[in-house]
Amino acid sequence: MQLAEEIRELDMLMVVPSVQNLSGMPGAHMTTDKIGETIARADALRKRYYAKISILLDLKAKIEMEIDGLSADDQMLIRLYYFRGMTWEAAAATMGLSWNALHYRHRNILRRLKGDGNV
Repeated sequence: MQLAEEIRELDMLMVVPSVQNLSGMPGAHMTTDKIGETIARADALRKRYYAKISILLDLKAKIEMEIDGLSADDQMLIRLYYFRGMTWEAAAATMGLSWNALHYRHRNILRRLKGDGNV
């Protein structure tokens, strides 16, 4: 989500140039060449963000495949913490569990996913 927000900001910088840069008023030091160079740099950065998003989506798909065999509650715990970025406290409250119970469940989930079998 943070990368998507960064991309939106870069898009706005490329589409809506600064009024100061267009006005010719004092302090508007960017020439057309510098504006073009700035837009090109922003576009390169935007492309890097898209590449990172693609990598993250691939990883998310792999994780989804791995957690398919878990119970709905266990899948919810993984998604709340790892995908939605909730704190442990918020995830515990959302699931109606104590902090300790949530961590116990999380530890067991990780063991199962690793194939430890010690559940």
